[in-house]
Amino acid sequence: MNAVSAASAAAPVTAGRQFRRGLLRTNPLVLVAALVLTGLALGLLQWLVSSGTFTLLPEQRLLRLPTDDWGHVSYQVGLLKRRPPAHEPVYLLGGSNVRECITTEGGLAAALQRATGVPVTVRNLASNDQHFGESMAIVDNLPPGRGIVVLSVNQMRFGYPPATIRREVSGRELVMASPALRRFVRQHGGASWPPQTIVSGIMNYGGSYVQQHFGALSRLHWPWVQHQTHRVSSAHEFTSAQKTLKMILYLRHAGHTGGEFDHDFAYNAALLEATVRLARQRGFAVVLMEAPENRAIVGDRFDRLKGIYQPLCRRLAARYGATYVDFGDGVGLKNADFRDLTHLVETGRPKWQRGLARALAPVLEHLRAAGSVGQ
Repeated sequence: MNAVSAASAAAPVTAGRQFRRGLLRTNPLVLVAALVLTGLALGLLQWLVSSGTFTLLPEQRLLRLPTDDWGHVSYQVGLLKRRPPAHEPVYLLGGSNVRECITTEGGLAAALQRATGVPVTVRNLASNDQHFGESMAIVDNLPPGRGIVVLSVNQMRFGYPPATIRREVSGRELVMASPALRRFVRQHGGASWPPQTIVSGIMNYGGSYVQQHFGALSRLHWPWVQHQTHRVSSAHEFTSAQKTLKMILYLRHAGHTGGEFDHDFAYNAALLEATVRLARQRGFAVVLMEAPENRAIVGDRFDRLKGIYQPLCRRLAARYGATYVDFGDGVGLKNADFRDLTHLVETGRPKWQRGLARALAPVLEHLRAAGSVGQ
């Protein structure tokens, strides 16, 4: 026996060495069983989220922050699967400027019922930086066959890069599975086999939840977090000079010739069309709504960009029987009604809500005349 062998034989058998030996000698059937159980557990986890069953827990137990729009929208869409609206639904989709554009969901619903006599349920499913891919995922998960989907449009929504949009396939931000978005990504230059599950998105959400609430959880306290819808106010309004600078910076970068808008417009235009088509196939009336814009500051400076995407919106409306509305000039908005260029403050929301109610009323009346309301 050489010196090395003798040393090895004389070395004590530690618990760690025994554990490693056990792993190496484990019956392969045990490993197969472990993999099967893991797969079943992950499948159950995805089912709990995709079916909306997770909403048996209160939303306040699951949010990471009061500003957690992604968690809030994911929860609300899951809840709609379990409890479809009792009245005619109106779904608002878009970015933070749509989140801020009405006073309350109930206020818009009441205005629509006064105008049409039709009981309405409004759900504001807007979220920070919501791109068209996230809007498609929402549409793909709504209870089908009834109501109005309002999709906001402006130049900024056409400037998201495909790589950012592709992340939503795995439920990275809005935690929901969307076969329609997966198909779109595969057909438009994405991975040949995009993720088939949203397990990674669920795990990412869980990890960030633990990270955010680690202190409370370590004390065996389950946090209770209330979502905050309105986070823009006149108390934090930009000066006119700051608003003008924000516009200039956009035009110098994302909105400049050859910038993000031009570079990514074709991809986002195709995605918007696919989203409109999906919504119509699922039985919804579609309204393409120009998002709020501070035209006292902007003037005609975005006209080049509007000259590209607005004709697209009109074509989509004509092709798919949708409605394109731009009522911003007719609701009396002033510079002081905006925090910046797109986000309305307390004085602006009632004005926009009245304009939106007027714009949606004919669509709702048409649904009633066609006999689709309440079916």
